[in-house]
Amino acid sequence: RILVLSFSKQSVRVVGKALAKIGLQGAHVSTVHALALKLIQHDRRHTAAGSTKTPLPPTVLSDIQARNLLRRAVLDLVRDRTREIKKLRDRKKCDLAAVNRLVKQRSWFRDLADSSTDQNALLNLFAFSRASHTPLRDLLNGSSAYAGQLAPSIYPFREHRDLVHEIRRAFNERKREADAIDIGDMVRLAL
Repeated sequence: RILVLSFSKQSVRVVGKALAKIGLQGAHVSTVHALALKLIQHDRRHTAAGSTKTPLPPTVLSDIQARNLLRRAVLDLVRDRTREIKKLRDRKKCDLAAVNRLVKQRSWFRDLADSSTDQNALLNLFAFSRASHTPLRDLLNGSSAYAGQLAPSIYPFREHRDLVHEIRRAFNERKREADAIDIGDMVRLAL
């Protein structure tokens, strides 16, 4: 059996036609992500073999769906900060420094929720971190070999490292709740 993998649909079509032209039958030509999704779906069916229900495959988020899910996660963090600010202000002894810190964080989250460009950059950063097996903190700190290549897209997030980690956790939680994966999750889950 022959398996041919590529990262682009276009090259899969070209290779498939070339193999058919030379008469090679039975070769499986696929993108890496399509194969990964098939493996995930197979694993889910196999896991549910003892069950009366076959689990639905995960939803694969489009770029727009991923950005919308990220935006909702960020807006949840805005609401969380608003509640925290209210709690602090309701105390008899209000810690103004803590309130100001939370107000700044909330403001940054709001700005991010309104910027599709920054949301795309953040999603790309998350995906790059997974694909390169580079911890997000190393990319943000500039201690990764890849940091120089990513410098322009990382720059807006460097001073908000802790908040970026918080956003990633909230985004991943949103994906789990929706039984959704993005392109970056596919290969990792298939392995």
